[in-house]
Amino acid sequence: MDKRIEQIKACEEKIRELSATEENRRRQSLWTDDETANDYIWHPRPRSRDIIPFSFEIERAGYAKILGFSLKSFYTDPVEFVLRSLEMSIYRFEEYADCTPIGPAVTYWPGVGYEMSLFGMPQIYTEEDAWVGRDHVIKERVPIESLEIPDFYEHPVMKETHAFFERMRELLSDDFALIFPQWCRSSWGVAWQLRGIDDLIFDYIEDPEWLSAFLDFLTEARFRWSDARAKMLGIGHRKANLFNDEVNAPVVSPSLYKDVIFKSEKDVSDYFGGINYWHSCGNTTVLISLINELPGVDMVHVSPWTDVQVAADGYSDDKTLEVVLHPLRDVLQPESDAFLRKVLEDVKRICAGRSVTVRADGFEIMRGIEADVAQMKHWVAAANEILLDA
Repeated sequence: MDKRIEQIKACEEKIRELSATEENRRRQSLWTDDETANDYIWHPRPRSRDIIPFSFEIERAGYAKILGFSLKSFYTDPVEFVLRSLEMSIYRFEEYADCTPIGPAVTYWPGVGYEMSLFGMPQIYTEEDAWVGRDHVIKERVPIESLEIPDFYEHPVMKETHAFFERMRELLSDDFALIFPQWCRSSWGVAWQLRGIDDLIFDYIEDPEWLSAFLDFLTEARFRWSDARAKMLGIGHRKANLFNDEVNAPVVSPSLYKDVIFKSEKDVSDYFGGINYWHSCGNTTVLISLINELPGVDMVHVSPWTDVQVAADGYSDDKTLEVVLHPLRDVLQPESDAFLRKVLEDVKRICAGRSVTVRADGFEIMRGIEADVAQMKHWVAAANEILLDA
């Protein structure tokens, strides 16, 4: 018998124990229990506006170095995926006293290139992470009707996904949820990778009708794929997640967002009954007034390159702000401890009275495990002191 099976069972039991602790109940009490908190990728909404709960997350490449496992094996071996996912949850909960609770669940997220791989772009698994292939697969403005919507069951990537998922389900106990991959990447984000940003800009200038039709095709592909997922799982649609790193100024101007991108995002919101979480790691400062017009958005990501003051002033009060810090500048390598604390104090001051959460993520090991882990824990301690003080 594979000894990792025994390790999985031991991890499950440990998670059951940690889930029942007073510390876990404390963390759970800080967040709502709505769809945003229970969805595919955990981005919860705060229960109160009096304090700012915060979450902390290390990149999988960082966990691989700290816990000592192969990232390539993690992505390609379902036993490794389950075991290391459980180990990462335990490690984070026990070592970092942030506001992230623990529970009996594993999310199957195959990597950032997943949606693009459904259209022929390879997703490359390495010891550094999962990468998207660099060769764009749609090199010409082909007739839209010649493009093929990926079949949820028969596409080669989906056959692999189902087999991987089924093996993971066999490994996990019945009281542990296993969450099937979700289509999160926006139509613009998929188009960027399939076509390339240079060609997309030329499309916008020379043939905007083709570009709009291309985004409509990708949006329809998402709808059909998500319909099949919901039917397979026996669930209805939840509000969508919209991952939009490619919405980034100045490459994406307000006119480009308004003329082309906005419609595809509104279509997603209309189809799924809203957007749980709108995300872009890019600079969206000049786009905030337009993003704010999207209907049914519960939470918006405010990236390290986006002006927090403009976001607090520009987004309507019904939206939760997820203010995300720069992993090096604000956490791992701040110019001083006073600067580290000032960043947190500024967020607290600017966002006073709003629904807001702070997220620190994107961490990898830069200076060595001991030094970086110590600094991460130092930041968590400062965040507890500053953000959770009403």
